[in-house]
Amino acid sequence: MKKSMIYPLYLVCLIAFALPTSSLAGHNSNSTTTTRLLYWVGGTGDWTDPLHWSLSSGGTGGQLPPTSEDDVVFDIQSGFVPGDMVVVDANLQACKSMDWHLVTGMPAFSCMYPINITAAFICRRT
Repeated sequence: MKKSMIYPLYLVCLIAFALPTSSLAGHNSNSTTTTRLLYWVGGTGDWTDPLHWSLSSGGTGGQLPPTSEDDVVFDIQSGFVPGDMVVVDANLQACKSMDWHLVTGMPAFSCMYPINITAAFICRRT
């Protein structure tokens, strides 16, 4: 009987970080849906709040929350300070990829509900 292995998150992140980031933008030519590249802005808040989703880093919020076709980025212009948190506050949330590797402020990511990431999860280097 095989034993189950539980790997620490930092090992999973190191593996995910090695994935190419060139796929994080643009249109998928095999799909009829346009992939949005969404940036988190405005610091702490809820995943479903459109005020936290922008089409540019540090830009103005107002975009609908991500779908399974969208790539999301948390970066230096996300507005985080220590103690801030992103809360997945509704069921059936998803994104294609999630990139945290340029984030500052050490925010927490809290899932009140599961979130489906269909392609890549990229962590910050430590």
